[in-house]
Amino acid sequence: MIGNRPIRFAIGALLVVILGGSLYWFTQNPAVGAAIDYNPPFNPGNFIPQITNKYFTLVPGKKFMYTKNMPLPLVQAQSWVT
Repeated sequence: MIGNRPIRFAIGALLVVILGGSLYWFTQNPAVGAAIDYNPPFNPGNFIPQITNKYFTLVPGKKFMYTKNMPLPLVQAQSWVT
């Protein structure tokens, strides 16, 4: 019995430190549970009408279909190049 006492104390102390640290992190971290506004600068003049990427040509009208291979339900997403 005497040999188990230090091990139990160490496990208890470790649990207190982990729970205390988790509680501190959740209460002090402003990103947890807060809605953070994201408004990146957007300038339409930075975009061009021609796509000139020779490695990934995007022809207008081309259809892409993405399928996630998982058990039911099957998840699919479609997108078209405009």
